[in-house]
Amino acid sequence: MDDEDHDPYPVLASVPIAAPGPRVRRWFAPVVADVPAPRPGSCLVAQSGGGYRKIEYGLRRGDPGLRDAIALHVVSIAPRMVSAATSLPSCEPGLEVRIGARFRCRVDDPVQLLAEGVTDLEPLLIHYLLAYPQIRMTSLVMPLRRPAEWSAFKRRMIAMFTAYAELQPLMISGMDAALVDVEVGAATTDAVPAAPAPAGGESENYWWPEP
Repeated sequence: MDDEDHDPYPVLASVPIAAPGPRVRRWFAPVVADVPAPRPGSCLVAQSGGGYRKIEYGLRRGDPGLRDAIALHVVSIAPRMVSAATSLPSCEPGLEVRIGARFRCRVDDPVQLLAEGVTDLEPLLIHYLLAYPQIRMTSLVMPLRRPAEWSAFKRRMIAMFTAYAELQPLMISGMDAALVDVEVGAATTDAVPAAPAPAGGESENYWWPEP
């Protein structure tokens, strides 16, 4: 399974097709700036005013597959692990919770996927991670300053994400996608207040989670 988190996904590349001159019939000479070369684990989808259709690689000018097309899209259809990251506010001033997740993804129907407007998966994955209100509420109310509190918080968050993925699986038309792994971390914000000492002056129990 591919794991190329920094590459575009699921659309690996898009190439516009310029309209020919007024004296040239479009179905004889569509102008393609750079017809995408075949890529392992991908397919080619043509976009026209009427929607999308899957076509074969190796097209040339005058090929009926390019008739009326305005763009070509290279879509990954190989199984892939995709990462997404976001942050949540916490109840501790100057500290935010970082959520990192990995999703197992595979495009089943590239035409349907593009018809739904999905060209970049990351915003959909982040929206999914933030869509469960109980997770945000837990981040806002659980204390995080002591090591035991932070450990309890991480366990709670991971358990909640696991249950969330089972009860409300990620649904994307044309794609099979599932949450498979979650990591919980922390980071200080720009304005970080000094950790107050508890009553009695013993400050060693106050602790900021490492990112």
